[in-house]
Amino acid sequence: MKENTSIRMNKILIILSAITLAFVGIGAARLLDMGSVSTSDEIQNIIISIICYGLTISSAVLLIINSLKNKVGLNENKLPIILYLLSQAISGFNQFYQNSSFTTLIPFAIVIVTIIFYVLAIKNKKFNMCLLVFLSILAALAFANMWSSATSLGDVTITLALASIICLGKEEKTE
Repeated sequence: MKENTSIRMNKILIILSAITLAFVGIGAARLLDMGSVSTSDEIQNIIISIICYGLTISSAVLLIINSLKNKVGLNENKLPIILYLLSQAISGFNQFYQNSSFTTLIPFAIVIVTIIFYVLAIKNKKFNMCLLVFLSILAALAFANMWSSATSLGDVTITLALASIICLGKEEKTE
C-alpha cells in the first residue's frame, strides 16, 4: 500500500512539473520573441525574467529527476524548492523596484515568509501547515495573474507540486 502511494506521488510530481515546464517554456519563448528592445528598463526586465524562468525551469526539472529517483520528501527536495522560492523572491523584488508601491511589496514579503517557514518546516514538522498555507497564498497570487501570462499558470502548477510534497510526500524518519 505504501509503495503504491509513493508511485502515485511520483506520477503527480512528474505531471505537475511537466505542465510547469510547458507553461514557463511558453512564457520564455514569448519573451524571446519580443522584437526590438528600446530602453534599459526593458532590457533589465528581460534579464530578470530570463533568470526567474531559468530558476523555475531548473526547479521543475529537478522535481522530475527526484521523482524518478523516488525522492519525494520535503528534505530530499531542498534544492528545487529553494530555486523556485528564489525565483519568486527575485520576481517580487523586481516588481517592487520597478513600481515602488506598497502593493507590489506584499507578494515579495509573502515569498520571504514562505522561505522562513520552509526552513522551519525542515527543522520541525510542526511548521508544515504554515508552509502549506503560504504556498497556497503564492498559488492564489499566481492564479490571480494567470490571465496575464502563461508563466503564472506554471507558477500555480509548481506550487501545487510543492504543496503535494508537503501533503503526500513520504514520511521521513526522525532521529
